[in-house]
Amino acid sequence: MPDKKYDDSRPVIPAELARAVKVEAGHNCAIRHCPEHTYLEIHHINENRVDNRLENLILLCDKHHKMAHAGVIDKKSLHEYKSFLKSNNKGTLLQRFEKLESMVAGSRMIPPVEETSNKTINLVLEEAVLLGNKLWNTPKGNELGQQIFSLVRKHGAQMGIDSIDLMVRRGDSYSRTGLFGLSILYDEFFDYAKSLNLINHFEGDGLHEVAFYCALREHFADEEDFSACLRSPEFEWGGLKVGCDKGYLLSKYPNRGASVVLDCLIFKDRGNDA
Repeated sequence: MPDKKYDDSRPVIPAELARAVKVEAGHNCAIRHCPEHTYLEIHHINENRVDNRLENLILLCDKHHKMAHAGVIDKKSLHEYKSFLKSNNKGTLLQRFEKLESMVAGSRMIPPVEETSNKTINLVLEEAVLLGNKLWNTPKGNELGQQIFSLVRKHGAQMGIDSIDLMVRRGDSYSRTGLFGLSILYDEFFDYAKSLNLINHFEGDGLHEVAFYCALREHFADEEDFSACLRSPEFEWGGLKVGCDKGYLLSKYPNRGASVVLDCLIFKDRGNDA
């Protein structure tokens, strides 16, 4: 007698949920020590296709997926592998990035270096997106932020606009951690950052504050982030200006970084009532 759970068509797993499952496993088969990272499938641990809870989904390679359906890997084991992903993730994101980078480089189809770095950076940044508001000023968020900053310092010249947008954008607003990463990009790879035309990119996508910051950095081209931010009251762009003085910026910059400038933005034709 056929199993009822397979009589109906498979419900589609929402894209954000599928991304969460993949990021949780580091875009690698969740079975420990399995090196497969290419042919991956999402498996329902309880084999109920309509149960699309995150805790019921695990990323498996084709071989281990077949073994799970055959019962060679039982449900209890799958739950333990799932728990292992959450509780024993000792490797830093930078280590995982480098591991994935080496695996991609060792595959038969090797994309250009820029494409490889850009895609693998995105995998790390997607994990930061999942952390959401907890990315700023929390122990886990601070640790993750430091790892993102290390990636920007090492691979910033390979980051495409999609990676930078993923780092900075949070819905209709911006991430403070992402903005700090953007400041590092300008400090370390100024000419490259300017060549991406980030001002128009963020302005066109409605992130006017971030566009203002990019315009500020490119206006004070010879200044690093700290100096440019202190000089921001001298600068106006796109109908915006900084509505606080240098002393305030100096006192808040150590904790907020470049985001203190964006916190102080007002419309120049409205004065302090903006």
